[in-house]
Order: sequence, then structure tokens, then C-alpha cells
Amino acid sequence: MKALAALEAYDVLIKYLNAPRAIADPVERVGEDTVINAAARALTGLHEARIFELLMSLAETRLLPGVIGALGRFGKVEVLPYLVEALAEDESRPVAEAALRNLGSSARQALLVAATQPSPPVGRESESSLRRRRSALQLLTEVGIQPETWPVLRNLMQDQDAKILVLACKISLASAMESEKEAAIRRLISLLLSVDLC
Repeated sequence: MKALAALEAYDVLIKYLNAPRAIADPVERVGEDTVINAAARALTGLHEARIFELLMSLAETRLLPGVIGALGRFGKVEVLPYLVEALAEDESRPVAEAALRNLGSSARQALLVAATQPSPPVGRESESSLRRRRSALQLLTEVGIQPETWPVLRNLMQDQDAKILVLACKISLASAMESEKEAAIRRLISLLLSVDLC
């Protein structure tokens, strides 16, 4: 793929990525995903509408890091749903986080929604949902929120997941109105007191 990119044989890469795939064997699928990742990365520098549409189409089926990274380089808000969804995937999370950081305040609303919507909404939350919410909250600590937005996150200070709880308190201390910050401090102290240090 690097050789094709070096030769600027982008049409060959595009044709490959457009080819239909129906691979049942998991081992073959891993190999195919590796090639798709490499091909998508090779197209990263091309900011053409046809490339964008192709990458969006690929993201519909698999949130591969090469595809997510290449999509993120476009810097378009249309990719937000895929970037946020990719936060749940260990392999794709770093490139999705980088793209969301680059989008900055444009990503704020999508991150707020991601942070506050566990999956499933009732019952035991899945590990992938926890990863997505933790990552979204961490990004919100970096992007920042307006004080009037804080009430959307307030309930997360009572979350069952300690990392989500701590991140929510951190956001409160940085962004909430002064009257709200005391509640965050009290919540952090109660969490500390509840930790078994033995």
C-alpha cells in the first residue's frame, strides 16, 4: 500500500476499497482489515469528495483505525457520529480522540451526548459503553464546557463507575458555577473515604 501511495496510484487503492467483501473466516477477516487500514491511511492526504464518501461508507460497516484516522483528517462535523462510536473500540480510540480534539468545540455536543448515554440504558452497562463514556468525559475536560452546560453532566457525579464520577467532578471544578463546585469536592471526599486502603 505504501508503494502504491508513493507511486500515487490512488485509483488502485480506491478501487480496492470499493470492492465488495464477504469474508466469513475470522483469520482472513483480520488480514483483510489490515490491508483496508493501510489503504485508508495511504489516502489520508487526499481531501477529495469521492475519498470522503468512500471512507464514510467503510465506516458504516467497520470502525477500523485507518478509516477513522483518515476520516478525522477531513475535520468535518459529519464524521462526529463515527468518531464518537469509535471511542468504544480499543484500536480506534486513539485516532478518534485525536480527531475529536482537533474538532474542538465543534465536538462538544456530541461528546456531551456520548458521556451521558450508557448502553444499555437500563441494567448492567457494557464495557464498550463505559470506555466510550470515559473517553468522552476525558475529552470534555480538555475541550471544556460552559457553566450553563454543567447541569447536563451533574448526575454523573453519582455514577457507579469511579472514573466517570471523578471525571465529572473534575469538569465541575473547572467549569461549573462556584455554588456547584462544593458538591464536587464533597463527592470526591466521600469517594476517597469509601475506598478500602487495606
